[in-house]
Amino acid sequence: MSAIQLDLTQLPPTARRQPIEVLHRPELIATFIRRHQWTDSSDSIAAKALPKSMVRVYELTCPNGEALVAGYGIVVLPSNKTVHRLLIVRCWGSELRQTEVGLGRITASYPEQLAGLPVAADIRFTTVSDPEN
Repeated sequence: MSAIQLDLTQLPPTARRQPIEVLHRPELIATFIRRHQWTDSSDSIAAKALPKSMVRVYELTCPNGEALVAGYGIVVLPSNKTVHRLLIVRCWGSELRQTEVGLGRITASYPEQLAGLPVAADIRFTTVSDPEN
């Protein structure tokens, strides 16, 4: 079981207080994405620095002012195995853009760590156990 460090300082205060849900099985990721009516999808800037990975951030705005943001990352490990992760965060609609940018950075770092690369920053993290890599 790997210990992954997520840099929660990248997220706005509301999103930091919410649990981050992690999906790793491709069929669960596909079901989650199909089940929601997504309002936007944008490529993350962080992905351009990682030639063997792809990161996408999806957002969904809810009627009560809350937003659901999901960051999807794929990385090719040195063994040529492909690893998929979907990180899901809740925030207020007013913090949507800041959450989207922060989640893009977190999502890029998560698969990097699965590939064995070091954590890129020396700031406050929370540690998440990842049951499958």
